[in-house]
Formats: sequence, C-alpha cells, structure tokens
Amino acid sequence: MDGIRTAARAALALACAASIGFAASPATALPQSLRSDEDLRDVAEAFLSAMVANEIAEAYRSVGRYWSEGGSELAAQIAGAEAERKRLRATIGLSLGWERVRRDEAAKRVVRLVYLERFDEGAVVWQLVFYRADASWQLVSLESSQDLGLLFDGR
Repeated sequence: MDGIRTAARAALALACAASIGFAASPATALPQSLRSDEDLRDVAEAFLSAMVANEIAEAYRSVGRYWSEGGSELAAQIAGAEAERKRLRATIGLSLGWERVRRDEAAKRVVRLVYLERFDEGAVVWQLVFYRADASWQLVSLESSQDLGLLFDGR
C-alpha cells in the first residue's frame, strides 16, 4: 500500500509541476551558449525540473555542455547524483518541486543562482555558479546541500 501511495504522490507531484511550468525541458530546447540571465535561469530550471522528475542523467547532461568541468567527469557525476537521490528518497522522501530563492552577482562576471528543492520531509539547497568568459557564460560550480542555513547570512 505504501508503494502505491508513494507512486501516486510522485505522479501527482510531476503532474502539478508540469501544470505550472516546471516540467523538465528537453536538452535540445536549451540554448547552444549562455548569453543572458534568461539563458542561465532556463538552464538551471531545466536541470532542477529533471532532478524533481528523477531524470538524473538527463539533468546532468542538460548542464554538461555549459559546465567547465562537466565533460570528462559527467559519468562520475551522474553516478554520484543517482546514489545521493536514493539516499535522499530514503531519508526525506519524494521531491515535490523547487523554488527560485535568489540571484547573486559579484563583479558582473560571476552569478550565483540559488534554489530550494522541496521534499516530503526536508529540503535541499542548490547553488549554480556561472562565470562570464568573453561573450558567453559557463557553469563553474554546481552544489547541493541539506544545510538550509546556506539560504541565509549571505552564504
């Protein structure tokens, strides 16, 4: 019975996410290069939507083409993320969606996008840091943590 309820909640969460525009976008719909704030948001939010849908490999592939260290390490990152998602599912339940928390800027060449992913019994903070090199942006850091204190004190 718990398995049925869990599956039903997951389906409901995905349906709700899709109905309000938080469905995962296919990687082909993402820009070839990151040139604007909107591009940064689109990439970050496609990544988070895929994570919520438990499409871990797709999530990491969607950011891999923009990630300064993503290409050679992608398989290891996917394997690590899949193991972490199993641990999260066992400890704090299913992902229910995400919220944009804030955008921070440093020296006009560094932007950090902070998001909160909500779960049944907890949350995860996601931080994506982009650096503008010449005409386009690249993802230089992608981190997640259950330390909700990261949302405060300018951390």
